[in-house]
Amino acid sequence: MKKLLFAVTALAALSLLAPSTGFADGAMNQLGCYTDDAMTSSSVDAAPNSQTAVYVVLSNPYDHTNNVAIDAIGGIEFQFVFEGSGILLGGPVWTHPNIIDVGNAPSHIVGYGSPQLVTDGTVTVGVQTVMIFTDAAPSYLYLIPANPPSIPGFMATINSAADPLDNLVGLYPASGADDNPVFGFNGPVVATDNVNMDQIKAMYR
Repeated sequence: MKKLLFAVTALAALSLLAPSTGFADGAMNQLGCYTDDAMTSSSVDAAPNSQTAVYVVLSNPYDHTNNVAIDAIGGIEFQFVFEGSGILLGGPVWTHPNIIDVGNAPSHIVGYGSPQLVTDGTVTVGVQTVMIFTDAAPSYLYLIPANPPSIPGFMATINSAADPLDNLVGLYPASGADDNPVFGFNGPVVATDNVNMDQIKAMYR
């Protein structure tokens, strides 16, 4: 299962041959949800029955295996978990024009037909619309590993410039842990950085 994301990306690339018919503070490999692609905020006051566009942004991607900053990604995988009064409206609108998503929403395993550039240390991978039913209590959005994950226990991306044998890169939620929300509706989210060296080593075993 470790190479699932790579296989999907290869499939997406082959499809191009067919005829056309708030938390980001310098930590590496963080996937978060924000009010815009500038990562202005990770929470919003949402009126009842309103819709919010949530930007999914990867910040500071780094390939520890090859010891290089990643300047382009070839795919992404993660899963949304929503908690509270509301609903995810469909899947994300992906910012890359040529993708194949073999995940079952809200889990996404997405391969790109061509690399997506990282600009100034960030790349917006998609925009998810969320409808909130009530503002009487907070609602939260989490990011967790896809089902099934290419790297057990981690979300993942691909360093499109690396050797295909070792280009999978594990990602962390910008909140610091899977059980901490990355975005809050009518309630704040608090970042906790609990990533340690043992967790980093686990990605490359």
